[in-house]
Amino acid sequence: MGMPETEVVKVQMFEDLVLRYRQNLVSSHDFHSDKIAKLLVYFLMNHTRIIEGSELCDFLWQKGESNNPIGALKNLVYRLRVTLKDTLKRDDFIVTKRGAYGWNPDILCELDFEIFEASFHEAKAAKDRDEKKEYLERCVNLYRGPFLPKLSGDHVILTSATYFQSLYHSIIKDLSAIYDEEHLYDTIEKLCNRALKFETLDEKIHYYLIKSYLCQGKKKLAMHHYKQTVDLLYSQLGIQPDNELKNLYQEMLKDQKEQELDLQKIQSNIQAEGSPNGAYYCEYGVFQNIYSLQARQAKRLGISVYCGLITVKPMLNIPKGSKMYLNLIDRAMKNLQHILSISLRSGDVISRFSMTQFIVLLPTCNYDTGIMVMNRINENFHIYDPTCKVKLLCEVKELELS
Repeated sequence: MGMPETEVVKVQMFEDLVLRYRQNLVSSHDFHSDKIAKLLVYFLMNHTRIIEGSELCDFLWQKGESNNPIGALKNLVYRLRVTLKDTLKRDDFIVTKRGAYGWNPDILCELDFEIFEASFHEAKAAKDRDEKKEYLERCVNLYRGPFLPKLSGDHVILTSATYFQSLYHSIIKDLSAIYDEEHLYDTIEKLCNRALKFETLDEKIHYYLIKSYLCQGKKKLAMHHYKQTVDLLYSQLGIQPDNELKNLYQEMLKDQKEQELDLQKIQSNIQAEGSPNGAYYCEYGVFQNIYSLQARQAKRLGISVYCGLITVKPMLNIPKGSKMYLNLIDRAMKNLQHILSISLRSGDVISRFSMTQFIVLLPTCNYDTGIMVMNRINENFHIYDPTCKVKLLCEVKELELS
């Protein structure tokens, strides 16, 4: 006969370190020391073997950090045993063997991350969709949050956390694809919203969330989240959305209204949705369409149309991609978007081209006027926020009429 379920130590490492045994519980704050919590984690992650003291010392301390690591280890093991005895009411969870230590092999433990990983591989191997879905849903229920976030400063734990986060992303996308086939869009919405609390930069998860909004008729939510996602990709990764997300955006732009025979009503609707004040800001895919239309019109009429490119460049010598760099670029680009909206005319068109660039369409300008416009933008930008340590590189060029 197997050991009764109450005799199994249930271990949670997603979101927080928690051990449950019989009717008792111990969590990370009970240890009053990250070193003790880390020691317990290492025992649990290696619960099938006895670990040499030297290996434990290497895990717990950097070289030279402790003058007497073996003595310090003995003290930590003692304190760990005391804490486990006080909270879980048993004193033999940790065993000692000739200078080595380990989890007591006679005490079964059930670890959430091991079940999570095993279920992930079972899902990958499953032939049947319902079976695969069952394993994926088990993984989602187990993943309460990042792996041991309070101890994420440790390299071993951080590596494991990154690995499990990667699996979780894959699970969310695989499960969303199944729910998509089953038209369970409300379920996708809840699934992806929860996943985006842990990771905001996975474009595919954003795609499924936006699609779920769209398929539920939540068009405004879909459009709002799409714009947020585009801004996020620009500001954090410096990239444009991929074709799949762009195609979804085009779906959102399609007219889904019922047929209307009254032209006056159609015109009233267009005027109500549009704003005549200031330059028109749009997503880059829309900008491309407007650019193409303007180029055709200019060719037909024999006129020139100019385009401006404005690039933000930090004046400080800071590593590209660092938090300080990203914060500076984000601040500058938000300021620049505001200045463009108030410095340009209602017929001009603005779009974000890259992490550090805006592109501007100037339909009624000649070259000299275009240069004057760029100078005005540059001046207004530095008046608006004189402490923002960036410079603007501005270029004006005539549209190529192929």
